[in-house]
Formats: sequence, C-alpha cells, structure tokens
Amino acid sequence: AKLKNHQASLVLRIEDTDITRSRADSAESLFDELRWLGLEWDEGPYYSSQRNYDEAFNTLINNGAAYRDFGSEEDWRSLSKREEAKARYDNGEPFAIRFKAPDSNASYSIPDAIRGRIEWKDLRLAIPTDFVLARSNGRPLYNACAAIDDAEMRITHVVRGEEHMANTLRQALILTALGHDLPLYAHCGLLIDKIYRKKLSKRDETGHNYSIAAMRNVGIRPSALATYLATVGGGVVL
Repeated sequence: AKLKNHQASLVLRIEDTDITRSRADSAESLFDELRWLGLEWDEGPYYSSQRNYDEAFNTLINNGAAYRDFGSEEDWRSLSKREEAKARYDNGEPFAIRFKAPDSNASYSIPDAIRGRIEWKDLRLAIPTDFVLARSNGRPLYNACAAIDDAEMRITHVVRGEEHMANTLRQALILTALGHDLPLYAHCGLLIDKIYRKKLSKRDETGHNYSIAAMRNVGIRPSALATYLATVGGGVVL
C-alpha cells in the first residue's frame, strides 16, 4: 500500500551471480512464497545472469575507476601497465575487472532511512584492496550487478539487512564512479536466535528451519508474517 500511495513500483530481481547456488526451482519457490505473502511485483523478474554489464564496465575502465587485471601481481594502475593491458586485451587474453580501492583515508558517509547516516571513518581501511567486478571467465559479481542494475532500473529505495553495509559502500562507490545518484538505503537490524545468538537463516546448522515455507506449513497466516516482517528490524520510514 505504501508503494502504491507513492506511485512506486516493486521490482523483482534474481541476483543469480553464484552459479553453484542458483537453481531454477529456488527462484520458483521464491515467487510462490512472495505471492503467498501478498507481495505482487510490478516489474521482473530480472536475472543478473541474463543481463549485459559490458557498457558500464567499459565506462568505469575508460574513466579510470576500474581496470583489466590479467592475473599477475603487477600494478595495473600505472600508465605503462595500462598500455600493456590494452595490448593484451586486443590480443584476446582473458582478464578480470577490478575496481580501484579508494586511495584516501578520508571518511565517507551516506544517508540511511533507519540509522540517519552510515559512516566509514577511513576508506582505505574499509576497502584495503581493489575489488573484483567481473571474473576472468566474464561472469560479473554481485556488487557490480546490484549497483549497475540499481542505476539502470532507477531504483530509489533499497531495504536490506545490516550485514550488507560492506556491500553498500562498494556499490555506492561504483554508482558514484558511473555518475549516478545513490538510492536511499535502509539497513534493518538482524533477527537473532534467542538461544544460539546467531542470525536466523533458512540454512541453520542447528536444525531449525526459519524459511517462509516452514512458517507456512505450521499454519502461520501470511498477513501476520508480512506485518511482523514489515515492522521488525528498525521501522523503515520511506
């Protein structure tokens, strides 16, 4: 209802960058559980594995924010190495794409709908090494896909758990390097098991099953679960 009041759209994305864990039946289960909760999406589903990120990667490389890594210990930031990288690229050699870590110990902060602002005191400590955007086999990684898709799909609000704050910093730097505004992030507190003091997970090693399917099977009403999830973890104000 909140989305509709603001004439917003709910976008469903399947960020299937991890091919070892991505299965078609998992996505279908997700669709079924969202519908059971009463969450109907307006756009999608969009699959990261089916999208092309080459244009954004080329923009980052051309503006100096990223570079092609041919797998050695060499520093590919220097002019001579960039020229060598271009020659090896023209020769068809495989390469990964890395985003240059901030060369500054300045602080960095972004607005957060729950926490007011999130601040990293020292960028060099927060991201000490250049991080991979795409592997040498051509597969893009999660942070690259998420940031580029947020820009191209004009995402305005991103609500997720606080364990994603490290990802948020990387995605914010990618978006800024591409010349895009940031969405408004909201990082919710985690749900913790009161006995084991661990984050609730559908893959809980203690044997507990906290999946939506499990809640559904024990008779919890979808409206009750949806209301609980909407109000727990920080009370997002959009």
